[in-house]
Amino acid sequence: MLRSTDAIVLTLLVCVAFTSASARQAPAAGAQPSITHSNQAPEGGRPKMLVLHGNVSLYQGRSVAQVDAALRAAAEAQGYEPVVTPAGSSSREQEQWARARIAKGDIKAVMGFSMGGYTTERLKAAPGRGAESIRSYERLGAEFDRRTGTARGDDPRFPGVAHMDLPAERARQARQQAAAQVGLSTPHRAACGPMAPSACPSLR
Repeated sequence: MLRSTDAIVLTLLVCVAFTSASARQAPAAGAQPSITHSNQAPEGGRPKMLVLHGNVSLYQGRSVAQVDAALRAAAEAQGYEPVVTPAGSSSREQEQWARARIAKGDIKAVMGFSMGGYTTERLKAAPGRGAESIRSYERLGAEFDRRTGTARGDDPRFPGVAHMDLPAERARQARQQAAAQVGLSTPHRAACGPMAPSACPSLR
């Protein structure tokens, strides 16, 4: 009789333990499983611009931090969230990093300064995975001499501006364009997005 009672008690304990474990594992009624969304900007977030540095070993008169700050400011003034490639001296490594980042599919614009401008040109000429989301490519201080086939560090948009001053000048211009855009009507702002007024098709 004692053995029978022990067996009943043991059976009840096993049932209680199993019921408790099942309750912990089962989702509540009506609950939705959580899903992690990668590469998505938070609601109301800005589109992303990939920003490429020049060859930092050739930076003269400006520190990497100063150039970085100016490039970020230029992107932000255009309404973008800057995604800056690691500063360095290898165009090959820069391009590899840029292509890997673009492949995530959330980059909407690319801006490259000096060495980064030439990298930007290659990204545009041979777009890879994820590039279908990119709306614009911009070179800053990365021109080509069509007659000689050589690279030049000037920028025809900013005549007389020294090469290392171009990031700060581009940031100043972008802030002016952003200020001018504030005066646009709501429909025009909706049509233009982060574009400068002069580049907006709806204003032509």
